[in-house]
Amino acid sequence: MTPRELPQSKNPRVPQSPGPFHHYMPLQIRFTDIDMLGHLNNSIYVNFFDMGKTAYFSTILGGPLDWDTIALVIVNINCSFYTPSYFDSQLEVYTKTVAIGEKSVTMEQRIIDTRTGETHASCTTTLAGFDIKNRCGMPVNDEWRRMISEFENQTF
Repeated sequence: MTPRELPQSKNPRVPQSPGPFHHYMPLQIRFTDIDMLGHLNNSIYVNFFDMGKTAYFSTILGGPLDWDTIALVIVNINCSFYTPSYFDSQLEVYTKTVAIGEKSVTMEQRIIDTRTGETHASCTTTLAGFDIKNRCGMPVNDEWRRMISEFENQTF
């Protein structure tokens, strides 16, 4: 994918972009995603962010995720909503790793309207290293750290 730099939003509440995004994908809004007010239900944004993370890791790992060997679990999600999305909105989710610590990974995501370039929502997610077999925390897998660093063209 060609890295994309997001323009500064016209909305002053939208934080500055954390740099170029190397992963993005189109989103499809379904009729059932729309709430009684006629806009995208806020719970659907979290689903979209999860789809973005899954596609991001599939891209980095070079294929479908093996759920028996996933070495990260979500421990915190913070979403901010800036402007409503509607059934006819053309949306993409942008996903980027912004930090990797000894035992955690922090990701930044944006849902962007492709017609206007405006950020409709943003999400910061913290994932922690996890040993599935022993069901306990562990350091971030060195191989994952290497692959994410290569993909993001950044040393963590």
